[in-house]
Amino acid sequence: MNRRFGFVLGISGFVGLALLGGAATSPGGGGAAPGSRAVPPAGIVSLDLRTHKERVYPLGDLDALSPEGRRLAEARNPDNKECLLFVNHLDGSHRHVLVRTTFPACPAYPRWSPDGRTIAYVLFGACDPNIPGCHPEQLWLVRTSGGPPRLLTNDAGTAAWAPDGERLAFPGELETAGRARLTVQRADGTRRVAFGGRVYIFSLSWAGDGRLVYSTNSPHFQDRNPGEIHSVAVGTGRDRVVAAGVDPASSHDGAFLSLIQRKGSRRTLCLLSRGKLRVILSQRNLEFVHAWSRTGHRLAFAITNRLGQAKVFVYDPGRAKPLRAVTRGRYGPVRSIAWSPDGRRLLFVRTSG
Repeated sequence: MNRRFGFVLGISGFVGLALLGGAATSPGGGGAAPGSRAVPPAGIVSLDLRTHKERVYPLGDLDALSPEGRRLAEARNPDNKECLLFVNHLDGSHRHVLVRTTFPACPAYPRWSPDGRTIAYVLFGACDPNIPGCHPEQLWLVRTSGGPPRLLTNDAGTAAWAPDGERLAFPGELETAGRARLTVQRADGTRRVAFGGRVYIFSLSWAGDGRLVYSTNSPHFQDRNPGEIHSVAVGTGRDRVVAAGVDPASSHDGAFLSLIQRKGSRRTLCLLSRGKLRVILSQRNLEFVHAWSRTGHRLAFAITNRLGQAKVFVYDPGRAKPLRAVTRGRYGPVRSIAWSPDGRRLLFVRTSG
């Protein structure tokens, strides 16, 4: 049985398109026999946008992809005795352990500095939260060349590096219940500044010029309300709501901001530029992941429907026909996406669910 679903495209109006093809047809129906088409393997897919050839690497977290796009940082607890933070090539080779800790103190959420020389990570369980002054999450830095890690702050969550590689934004003054203040601090430990009151911070990202930090405030990460995207000027502390939504991502020159809006089961991918909001795609029962190229204004995004079928697109607002599909829709769920530094390849995590 063939399964298809449509989506809505917001380019000079709304256009319905058939999006994803389904399984092969049954014997006798003129199609291929069941099992004749191999199921694409799960892993990190590196897709060449010119040749459309792909190479599949082991599963990993693209948020922990190195700036040159050839290495991953990974945090693991292999045996409930010790925890590791290590770096390896995409194919799993050339593993280099940077941090070893004794369980239950475990590193997590590694993030590379833009120059690739330092990794920021969260350390969980370093002390007993019942002891006054203990915070269950600490933010540490470690050099990728090796050496002892350094505590940056003992009350912070997952960090986002500024484009200049000298500052980090993170949820600071973090409470056990999860509320925190948006905080910016230099990597050398100086010039810490906190903005606003304590809120539940859903996501953090920097504008391409490093002058703004975008934060999404939501009562809870599982809450289906629309959320609010705040733009905080680091130099002045000015905080303003720029749009309803979550998961903001800035183009590298700061000219565009992509974001996801939520209303019930509907998800809408939007583009904000010069105060105007443009709908790229809107449909019920879809999930989005999106990322900007490092040069130009190309937005890659993947959509996964409720059947677990996914497709990957590239959107270029400077083109007369800005949207094009770069996959054929035979994928399992796509959970994250990134660009190679030269913009010739897309990397995305394809799962087998």
